[in-house]
Amino acid sequence: MKFFRSENNYKLSYYNYLHTKDNITILYNTYTGAQANITKSDRDFILHLFENLNNFELRNKRPDIFAKMIQCGFIVKEDIHEIDFIRFRYYKGAFSVKNLSFTLLPTRACNFRCIYCFEDEINESMNADDCHNVLAFVKRQIKEQMPQAVSINWYGGEPLLKFEIIKNLSEEFIEIFKTAKIEYQGAIVTNGYLLDDSIAKQLLKLGIKIIQITLDGPEEIHDKRRPLRNGGPTYGKVKAGIISAKKYFDSVDIRINVDRDNLCSIRDFLETEEWLYGENTTVRPGRLRDYTDVCSGFSPCEKGFSAPEFYDVYKLIRGLTKTKRCKEDSVFPAVVPVRSFYCGAQVINTYTIGPRCFVYKCTASLDHGDEVGIIENGKFQPNERFVAWFLREHPTYTEPCKSCKMLPMCMGGCRVIRLRSSNHEELKNGICRHFSLLLNTYLESEVEKLKKAM
Repeated sequence: MKFFRSENNYKLSYYNYLHTKDNITILYNTYTGAQANITKSDRDFILHLFENLNNFELRNKRPDIFAKMIQCGFIVKEDIHEIDFIRFRYYKGAFSVKNLSFTLLPTRACNFRCIYCFEDEINESMNADDCHNVLAFVKRQIKEQMPQAVSINWYGGEPLLKFEIIKNLSEEFIEIFKTAKIEYQGAIVTNGYLLDDSIAKQLLKLGIKIIQITLDGPEEIHDKRRPLRNGGPTYGKVKAGIISAKKYFDSVDIRINVDRDNLCSIRDFLETEEWLYGENTTVRPGRLRDYTDVCSGFSPCEKGFSAPEFYDVYKLIRGLTKTKRCKEDSVFPAVVPVRSFYCGAQVINTYTIGPRCFVYKCTASLDHGDEVGIIENGKFQPNERFVAWFLREHPTYTEPCKSCKMLPMCMGGCRVIRLRSSNHEELKNGICRHFSLLLNTYLESEVEKLKKAM
């Protein structure tokens, strides 16, 4: 039996979260992801121990519990600054070159005029020189870094407007990755209007196995929200595109953008439109955000939803789809995340590349002035915004994120939304409450499991 006689003083982890309901107590740590289901017989002792951590006699009454609490990170040495470990984990992940990811915009043009689009109208496309530059850059990155895996994600605008660019570049990519013996995954985000069986089969042959298509509800609602640029309808062709996608792709993600205007129409639509579902298909709600001033009307104060409101929407839609034959979405995953960073935009080895080979860090930040560099002669030339993306306004250095117990779960959340938030209340509605709900929902589900097991 191990006894603790050292002079080390200990303290409770700042990131402990104690959840008690129906006489069941769960201790969770948002930094380590450790969870302790505390029995009734141990609860009083553990709570007493937590109030008297440096009482050697009390520690040694149950050295097994004390040792386990240290191992799981619920108890740490008094001189440890946990925020430093969170920063270290962030930089370790953000500057890893194990994987390489490219999001390519063959065109900024779009054949739709969606009412909530956050992108400026830019009618630009990649030309032959751009494509040559992108290929040279990819080859350079592969040679210098030898990543384990590479992902290519096609975005826009509407990428299928420039299908030939997708085809030509993808054929080159396949050869590059095959020669380098590197795993490759292709994906595309499209409005689905130009997708048919022929295009779907060709995309699959090009290694693109994952597709996201947006459908905003029944025909009359969808056509008002996502019309053609000339105002024409799109529902019929998007539906046909989804049906084609389900035949060929490994994963079909049907996103339904939901706000206060179309929520009421979604219930009947999801209950009656059986063609939506399939074993390779996910049907999930999309939360509209005010990423730019262009779509400011979709903030939580107007047509958009706050995090708690969106969670209620999610539960409604998940309740309607869970009985269908489809894949489960991951908007609110069953396991609480422990993150090095919030998303791929916070990783040095992810590049979003558009026409003229301008480089961006995020698909929600593509306006003029958002460029973080340019590719010239097959080499990335970063500007000051690239450095700022990683170092300035970092959540581990700035309030209120720095002092938040949810920080290891969200790592500041979406940087674009965080920097657009003018006050703490906007930040809570935009990011924080989502993660609080995530943790509480998970712990509530764990309580229910424990009750059933009694």
